[in-house]
Amino acid sequence: MNKLFRFTIILIFLFTIAVGYYFYIWISFEPEDPLGGDKEELALTIIKGPA
Repeated sequence: MNKLFRFTIILIFLFTIAVGYYFYIWISFEPEDPLGGDKEELALTIIKGPA
């Protein structure tokens, strides 16, 4: 039981590191063209046609 408990703690620790790294990447991500709009906006412009 002691080895299983230790293995579980290690897995929880690794999962916490992975989630923290994911949030770090997510927060620090900067798009290449921040003022150019996104793909959804471009798709809506194409569907609606020029104004």
